[in-house]
Amino acid sequence: MTTAFSLAEVRWLTDPEAPVVLLDHLTDLPHHEIPMPPAMGSGWVEMMHLAMGMYLARGTHHFTEAMAGHLVPFARISAELPEDTLTIQAARSGRVHLYERRVGSELTFGDENVLFQHSDRLDYEPHLEGSTMVQVTILSIGDALLASLLGEALTGALVAGLGVVGVPSARVLAIPAAITAPLYAALSTGQSGPLRKLYAQSKVLEYLGGLTGFMAGEHRSSAALPPVRRRRAEQLREELERANAADPSLDQLARRYRTSARTLNDDFKEVVGQSIFAFVTRRRLEQAHVLLQETDISLKQLAARLGYTHVNHFSVAFRRVFGYPPGSLRRG
Repeated sequence: MTTAFSLAEVRWLTDPEAPVVLLDHLTDLPHHEIPMPPAMGSGWVEMMHLAMGMYLARGTHHFTEAMAGHLVPFARISAELPEDTLTIQAARSGRVHLYERRVGSELTFGDENVLFQHSDRLDYEPHLEGSTMVQVTILSIGDALLASLLGEALTGALVAGLGVVGVPSARVLAIPAAITAPLYAALSTGQSGPLRKLYAQSKVLEYLGGLTGFMAGEHRSSAALPPVRRRRAEQLREELERANAADPSLDQLARRYRTSARTLNDDFKEVVGQSIFAFVTRRRLEQAHVLLQETDISLKQLAARLGYTHVNHFSVAFRRVFGYPPGSLRRG
């Protein structure tokens, strides 16, 4: 099986004077500090080669308050690929405006919008919205490996469903958070050594299975939902994303939207990909993730604020979503 790339080059736009990073197909990048002026913020990138030529990368960027409202040029990334390759970029938090030089277009992804690129060469320039944290996970997998894992027919259906049959091509699609969650969890800090790679690979396979299933079935079935009910579910999602106070119960929401609790929850799951409870829980845990990195609030206080009766219950829920315990964000 061919490797994901022979040589990749990263030129930092956060600090044009910083040395260029060259990545080969054998060496992992466990933790590389992003060269950024202190007034801009701080961050790091990591990259892991998986079996059969896949690679997985993640960039975590913390911006200062002074960068709020700014679009921050991050890097220019280029790589020669030995075959047509599917590259997936998803932002667990924050938003990215990516200049895709191969396709000649600007694409924006974040929240539940995921970027899919199909190309024989990478050449792109991401600019990050200067929110408090932007975290992006990247998966790259060659067509031959994808066909080996899924079969030729299912691979063709997946690429067609994503709308990236041509090479080069790129497209942003709305994918439910529940589908993308295993990808976010793949680079876990809860393991080390060979076990960490095995865990990452299992999560990538889980993600590919979920994505393929969604594109083949659930995506089509949601389109069959009556327009009024689909709009209602989308409106509820927007309401829950904006909510800052305690979220209302399912029964309260059902009365407000003048339907049964079961119908509202079923419609929400059809459109969003997860139940109302799972959506609210993940949203709260994502807020907790930011608070753990940006404040000195204790785990016990944070668990109580989120409604958990015991800090261990909070830790289990946090690890289930992110793949690592909340205490790992406080190390060092």
